[in-house]
Amino acid sequence: MTAINAASLLDSFFRADNKRAFDPRYIVMAVIEIESHVDLWEQAGSNVTPFREALPIWRAEVFHYIDPNDGRFANYGESNNFGTGVLGLLGWAAERIASTTPETSEAVRSGIREMVQEARNTLVEDTSLPERLRVHVTRVLRHVEEALDNYDITGEFLLEDALERLLGVLGIVENASKEPSRWQKFREAFTPGFAAELASSGSMQGMAAIASAITGG
Repeated sequence: MTAINAASLLDSFFRADNKRAFDPRYIVMAVIEIESHVDLWEQAGSNVTPFREALPIWRAEVFHYIDPNDGRFANYGESNNFGTGVLGLLGWAAERIASTTPETSEAVRSGIREMVQEARNTLVEDTSLPERLRVHVTRVLRHVEEALDNYDITGEFLLEDALERLLGVLGIVENASKEPSRWQKFREAFTPGFAAELASSGSMQGMAAIASAITGG
């Protein structure tokens, strides 16, 4: 089964009868992620005019469904500006994104979850970190877990975003800690090249690689 990506998630949202089942945070992020892919396609020389024209319509349609009373989605009818042609472009976008985005296997996701727990344990043990930074790291680790928990719904794009945030904060933690070597292994394990290698392996070897990065074995 092809992994869910930003375009396929947005497509599912627009086609769903129950819009309230979707989290506005993820849907707004999906539009932003699609736009980033359009930017890349344009830089590569592709004609992205149909997508450029569709993006503001997709964005406006997302906000059309937001209930101003509680910030959640409401089951309003579609707006007058939204047509089947604009929706059809999402399927095309989803196929293009899927062709360049490797799916993270269940084994690799399990390994990432184990590493997140190991990082949380290290956070408890490393008392040299400032309290505000400790709170921030806790939130970022939870964000990764949330992306793993919702992988079948939000797919690769939310997991990739969460891992990028984690990688960024791990560099800060390593510099702030009086025991930087304890954090270096996590930062190195989550470098983009390493993550891409794990995702493309799609096997138990990926999980073993994560375990090796944690233990130094």
